[in-house]
Amino acid sequence: MARTGYRKAPQLSPDIARFTDRDDLRAKFHALIHSVGELPVLMFYGVGGAGKTWLLKKLREEIPRDVPVTFLDFAVGRGQQFLLDSSLALQQVRQQLGKPAPHFDLALGMMRYKQDLGKEPSMYAEGIGLAMELAAEIAKEIIPGAQLPGAKMLVDRLSKTLWGRIKDLPLGEFISTQLGSEFALALHSRTSQEIGDELLNYLTEDMDANLPVHFNRAARAVLFFDTYEAVGSGLQNSVQKHLREQWIRDLAANFDFALTVIAGQNKLTWEEADPCWADCLEQHLVGGLAETDARRFLALSEIEDAHLQTAILQTAYDSYGYGYHCLSLGLCADIVAAERRSGHEPDAETLSFRPQDWRALADRFLRSLDSDAERWWIEQLAMTPSFDEAGARSAYSRERSAAQDAAWGVLPGYSFVDPVAGRLGWFAVRAQMRWALENQPLAQERRVRNHQLWRELWRRASQAPIDEKAALAWYHDYCLEPSNALRTWTKLAEAARIAIPPRMREHFELLRWWEPVSLLEQPRLSPDEAQALLYFGMELQQASLGNRESNLRQAIACYEAALRVYTETDFPQAWAFTQNNLGIAWSGLPSGNRESNLRQAIACYEAALRVYSETDFPQDWAATQNNLGHAWSGLPSGNRESNLRQAITCYETALRVRTETDFPQAWAMTQNNLGIAWSGLPSGNRESNLRQAIACYEAALRVYAETDFPQAWAFTQNNLGIAWSGLPSGNWESNLRQAIACYEAALRVYAETDFPQAWAMTQNNLGIARSSLPSGNRESNLRQAIACYEAALRVRTETDFPQDWATTQIDLGNAWSNLPSGNREANLRQAIACYEAALRAYTETDFPQAWATTQNNLGSAWSVLPSGNREANLRQAIACYEAALRVYTETDFPRDHEVVLENLRRIHSTS
Repeated sequence: MARTGYRKAPQLSPDIARFTDRDDLRAKFHALIHSVGELPVLMFYGVGGAGKTWLLKKLREEIPRDVPVTFLDFAVGRGQQFLLDSSLALQQVRQQLGKPAPHFDLALGMMRYKQDLGKEPSMYAEGIGLAMELAAEIAKEIIPGAQLPGAKMLVDRLSKTLWGRIKDLPLGEFISTQLGSEFALALHSRTSQEIGDELLNYLTEDMDANLPVHFNRAARAVLFFDTYEAVGSGLQNSVQKHLREQWIRDLAANFDFALTVIAGQNKLTWEEADPCWADCLEQHLVGGLAETDARRFLALSEIEDAHLQTAILQTAYDSYGYGYHCLSLGLCADIVAAERRSGHEPDAETLSFRPQDWRALADRFLRSLDSDAERWWIEQLAMTPSFDEAGARSAYSRERSAAQDAAWGVLPGYSFVDPVAGRLGWFAVRAQMRWALENQPLAQERRVRNHQLWRELWRRASQAPIDEKAALAWYHDYCLEPSNALRTWTKLAEAARIAIPPRMREHFELLRWWEPVSLLEQPRLSPDEAQALLYFGMELQQASLGNRESNLRQAIACYEAALRVYTETDFPQAWAFTQNNLGIAWSGLPSGNRESNLRQAIACYEAALRVYSETDFPQDWAATQNNLGHAWSGLPSGNRESNLRQAITCYETALRVRTETDFPQAWAMTQNNLGIAWSGLPSGNRESNLRQAIACYEAALRVYAETDFPQAWAFTQNNLGIAWSGLPSGNWESNLRQAIACYEAALRVYAETDFPQAWAMTQNNLGIARSSLPSGNRESNLRQAIACYEAALRVRTETDFPQDWATTQIDLGNAWSNLPSGNREANLRQAIACYEAALRAYTETDFPQAWATTQNNLGSAWSVLPSGNREANLRQAIACYEAALRVYTETDFPRDHEVVLENLRRIHSTS
């Protein structure tokens, strides 16, 4: 039966069944649910244990039955996966809303396939197996050539088995349309990162199309997010927090047809990241219960004795004056219920404690239990991050018994035990209670034994080296033997990452093993913990799944935390190693202020070089010099000449250690980097610079063989082609033939299917070289160039790569404009269409030089049109030239200014 998104009647937890108070907050929520106006983001904030989770769960049960709901909990150890990989969160939203989402499903399946996860069973458990199978068949069987297949052709090429499974599903119905087949093939030409960047837009489009519309209310769905304070866990500043929560803000903004409700300990500060949020947030403090409602809660818990109620209220009173603390009330109710099960009515005096003395209250709860076995069991459960029924029962006793059945029967009803969101049948002890139980005197004495018990229990229950029970076993191993556990984890992570093909889903799961350890939350770190943060940061940096920006920001937080322990004085080598990795992370950030990021990286590398000397640490010194050169080479502002000269110095310095004989791969990489720097120098002897670059690339190719290092070989061949095509002297024909040979060689590796962006770039370069050939059949050369440009435009679309698309449109326009034969009118009309298209991306404001060049080209095309209204054509040309002169002034661009003026003079002299 198809999923509808409507909810079954809920099985209320004891907490929700006894829910009281919050009438004002519930009224605000219900007013928004039934509003027809714009929906704000609703935030409930307050101290831990104030009842925010209870409130959200109560609101969820009170929503009209025809409104789909999603509920994500960011609690450490449970919801951190959503912060490491926002696509998992979006997938949860899609699944919980339960509406057809063919764009999103196909995009997610294609992205996972491109991440090389098609062979990983966990992908199929996530419910996207069919979409991944479809993506695999498109990749292997439906490789687009010059002509894309239509919808019927695409369906016909699918295996009968797969088509039989999807034809009656929304995914099959979508793929059988022309729009669906075009969408699938467009996804096929993109990288996993590019698809990932658009996942939210696809989900928004699908949900907007398929969620029910209500004419009497704006909210078509409700999105709940709990434990929001965990989003900023371990981050060093608000900037990092704003970046990590970006996808949540984007989700709330895109889903303007849904009500977003968030609970956490602190007010939202979204307006700091984007002032537009200032008027879109409705935030309410959640304090403790009022006395009337606290007494009503106790009465619902069958605690009606006035003296007993008064003692409990004294214990539960919030010391900040915000009413009565929900978690304290719940725990006191648990104590009373436990003693009554034993046949005793609790004495009111034994429930009177200093407010919010969690350890004393937890101790009182333990003493309310029937036996030492049950007391120890509760302590044990608090020591593991989460547990299922089988694990909890095994911890109680090896054999099933009536006592075990009774203990398990009561456990889920305790106020401090929560079900784990998204993991059916799994539970966790709440953080405050866990802390209180872990810090009982007897629990400290039994700490080692309890961790050993859980380690062995989860090891026996684990069915694979990397599953959720293996992760729990490793957590307890880390608590017992941190150094040994770190070595185990590092080996597993490296093995997954370097496997052929890489098992990057396993690698991502291994990153999540650190969630319950919460190293970044520690106020003081030991050297062992600093080392763990360093290794964790290094693996985060190399993760291919998850949000690249988020992974690198978290790696930066790990390195910066480690550097609080690894000082230059006490741990010079570890300090330098961490500084180098920190520089790599800053250098790799895909967004933010590129200049600032690279300046941070340069500072880190230069710091590392205070320890890494050529004499004492030659390999580390050379690697850091190479990294420093890369950062200088990438600086987007400042004196370009000076920056590249700095980079060249760094690379040449590194090559004193990185020799071809001793370190061939490192030598080849640095040679390639050095060639790029020489090739990019904006001044000096252009011929000499490019000859230097060519020598570097050809040297690198002595190591980078096509067989052994295909990607590095193809990258270097492309660079070599660019250098040959740019040589200003020598035999121009021969140089371009060399360049064409290089580009064609690169295309043996850069297939459209596997490396679409690199393939399109090389096709464009090949087109430029062919169109520039000074001899041979000019018509044939330009026709070949046109074919290259049009091929490149299959990947370089206006939507996905607007600047690259515009560049290729200009090159294509030039080729059409220069064709010596055929229909001259038609050729020039094609050129004009290309130039005018490019101007949609290259605006005067954002790309003034490219805009002016295109205006000049467009003017030249209009000026030579052989038919139509000659006067009108020339007026168009004049308008284009005059527009170009707004940028190409005599002061700033004297040569370009003179070229455009000459074009204008030519028109005036002939008119």
